Amino acid sequence: MGLDSVHLLMAFEDYFGIQVADLDAEKVVTVQDMVDLVARMLGVTCEEATLRPSVRKRLEVALVEMSIVQREELGKDFSIDLESVMDAAAWQELKERLQLQLPRQTQSSEGRGVVGKWLDRLVWRRGRSNPYYNLDQWATWLCIANHKTLLQPPAFADKFEIYVAVAAITVDQIGVEMYELQPLARFASDLGMD
Repeated sequence: MGLDSVHLLMAFEDYFGIQVADLDAEKVVTVQDMVDLVARMLGVTCEEATLRPSVRKRLEVALVEMSIVQREELGKDFSIDLESVMDAAAWQELKERLQLQLPRQTQSSEGRGVVGKWLDRLVWRRGRSNPYYNLDQWATWLCIANHKTLLQPPAFADKFEIYVAVAAITVDQIGVEMYELQPLARFASDLGMD
């Protein structure tokens, strides 16, 4: 286990109030492995209760009220590239309606200089290859970006809430973008941890 991994594990232990045995830590390969380990240690068995559905509902209501989508368009398979259909004012209005911080799917190259802009075009980023995401994905990212206000540790209602916390801690500790985080992402090979 490298130094990055040790620091990340310590952050999980601090946040969740648990102690992970070395033998258990060695078995954690993916984000989902960590979620399952924490859930087992905390006695959480429910997969998903209310957090993501309630955030998704808030997002749906706001998008319909802002006339960005029609109610009939909303459905399980509905996908949208929010950043391309909303200007800065609409983005701010959505933020105010939701009363949540909005995660940006892309970052501007402004102020990054010639090398930064060149790297943005050169480097393929898995989370950015398809700008269309379904509302469950957007709701998940909203939960991760707002975990400090949406979660109430040490009480976790379900594994999804644990996933949100694990994802937020991972983003904070190793600097990976939340769009790169998927339950089956491997800490070493996919997220670049040592």
